[in-house]
Amino acid sequence: MVTVVASSILFSFGFFPLQGKKESKALPFSSKEKSSKQSYAIDDGLSKISTTGAKLRKTLEIRKQVDSILSRGTLNNADSVFLGAKLEELKKLH
Repeated sequence: MVTVVASSILFSFGFFPLQGKKESKALPFSSKEKSSKQSYAIDDGLSKISTTGAKLRKTLEIRKQVDSILSRGTLNNADSVFLGAKLEELKKLH
């Protein structure tokens, strides 16, 4: 049992080199072009998440306003114009 544990430790830290062991391919530190593309992709993704969150917030605000208008018993001309404007605003959002 002790020999198995000891050999396991030796193999895990690489004291016994393996035949045909391939070199690990680490990314070079000088690849600024790749890192700038990755940071652009991350920034772009975060920007899209932020934009989607803002659209969702606006949609929920419009929904609350429309629900309050529709909960009334009767609608007048101003309510109809307001609902039409909110519908157009939703079309522009999405």
